[in-house]
Amino acid sequence: MHQLCEPDGMGAAWRYGRTGQIGHEAMYVGLIGHVEDVRVYGYITTTKIKIIVAVEDAFLPGQTEQGKAHEVALKNLMIKIHGLYTEYIANPFTTLSANTIKSARFDNGVTANVNAFNRNPALTMR
Repeated sequence: MHQLCEPDGMGAAWRYGRTGQIGHEAMYVGLIGHVEDVRVYGYITTTKIKIIVAVEDAFLPGQTEQGKAHEVALKNLMIKIHGLYTEYIANPFTTLSANTIKSARFDNGVTANVNAFNRNPALTMR
């Protein structure tokens, strides 16, 4: 997993500014790689904050429509997490720490969004 985050290792896919894209579309990196039975997706902000989402590899080859719906839902999840992070950082009462986000609002927001993603009926195997 550590290799996926390193700019000179497998994580060379990390880059900001997808050609021809703007806004959240430019920040979405997409599939970074596989680690055992999970797929790892990434999102990088303009300030170089990396959001990594690891999901179980639920879709078999040939399930393209479900795979596309899954990726759209993942992108939306990362956009929402980025919004929560932006709210946290923009709060004038936030005491910034280099390693940890200490915010019940952030934690609850991430948990609620991940739970909503996991309950999405469009993403279940058929």
